[in-house]
Amino acid sequence: MNHTFLTLVPKKEGATSLVDFRPIACCNFLYKIITHLMCRRMEGIMQGLVSQNQAAFIKGRSIAEHSLLAHEMVREFSKPGGMKACVKLDLRKAYDTVNREFLCHLMLAMGFDERWIERVRECICSPTFSVLIQGTPHGYFRSNRGLRQGDPLSPYLFTLVMEYFTCMMDTAVHSKRIVPLFRLVRPVVSYLIYADDLLVLLQPSMRRMRALSDIMEEFGGFLDYS
Repeated sequence: MNHTFLTLVPKKEGATSLVDFRPIACCNFLYKIITHLMCRRMEGIMQGLVSQNQAAFIKGRSIAEHSLLAHEMVREFSKPGGMKACVKLDLRKAYDTVNREFLCHLMLAMGFDERWIERVRECICSPTFSVLIQGTPHGYFRSNRGLRQGDPLSPYLFTLVMEYFTCMMDTAVHSKRIVPLFRLVRPVVSYLIYADDLLVLLQPSMRRMRALSDIMEEFGGFLDYS
């Protein structure tokens, strides 16, 4: 039931290299019904678990609102008042590099029931794959990390993974390793998350930029990101 066909979708016109393609998982129909029901269960609690800095995949939130907020904050850069820095970060192959065991430990720390975590573990750790080449399946193999693009559960689980990054950033702001640009705004906005894209706004200095680099390196170490 959890066998998956992988098809490669080009990210751009005239793609030739393997990195120019995005693997999309064509999951079993029965599996999708089960995971859609699981998503409906998770949908009701995601708002309480995920900070306002994340907009994607959360019912009642809109990426468009975050885009407008980012636009207004960047407009402030043209006004006098000291140096400002805006750092845009893109997590390369974000879904593919998620450490599944770390995700399960994270869910346990967030208060998910152990039986629910075991169901999720079964969904993300048991799939087998074949690659569709000109419509014909080839090969049969397993994977040892990552979430499948095309799995209904993946967006919710990846959002939980990114919530760990928000905890790291909030800790850095509270300890003043990173100083946000707009401290007079309530709530304080120092970063915005759009799925696997991050926008960080901070008062620049070598020490603060190094702190941001250390956070990203630590985050990558937990989750096998590069």
